[in-house]
Amino acid sequence: MASNLKLSQAVEGLLFYKTATGKSPHTIADYRTGFKKLLLYFDADPLITSITHNQLVAFFAWLQDEYISEPDGVAPRRQIRLSPKSIKNIHTALSALWTWAVNEGYVEKNIVRTIAPPRVVAPVIDTFTQDDIRALLKACNNGRTWKTRDTTSERPTADRDRAIVMTLLDLGVRASELCEMKVSDVNLATGSIKVIGKGSKERVVLVGWRTS
Repeated sequence: MASNLKLSQAVEGLLFYKTATGKSPHTIADYRTGFKKLLLYFDADPLITSITHNQLVAFFAWLQDEYISEPDGVAPRRQIRLSPKSIKNIHTALSALWTWAVNEGYVEKNIVRTIAPPRVVAPVIDTFTQDDIRALLKACNNGRTWKTRDTTSERPTADRDRAIVMTLLDLGVRASELCEMKVSDVNLATGSIKVIGKGSKERVVLVGWRTS
């Protein structure tokens, strides 16, 4: 199958398609992050038809053994290696790229599917104790101690901050999901909130009486 489509062009084609089909900006951003690493791996911008199974195997080995991540943000943070979950996300993005290329007639088969993704083990997360929760709620009342004297100021946003903490604890929603909530999503009569999750999927969750 002859095709003059370069890898970078295929990437932009997939991202355009995913945007057109309603994928969330977060999903598009995740895909783009993975593709940046793939384009970085290749010295030139190869034709997508010229990329082989063995080259992609070497790419995933490079991600695990050699690639060093530079954390975003202005605060200085140490360089880190990619986690298995991050590499699996890149595997998913590449599989989506090759699936799109197959459907568009640019390549004959999805060679990414012949490469097993890394095994991801979910970490054990310690839950908050009652003392932890009390400390979080108490911290909403006052700001930090002043540098010049041993005193604190009351926070004008205390009620809002307590509501944020209680909602996060009660519902177990992601911080990004909470930031997307609108007043119109809250139903005080039923004690429920509409949540927009990953992939723009909606769900309704119930809140406890203390939070509501």
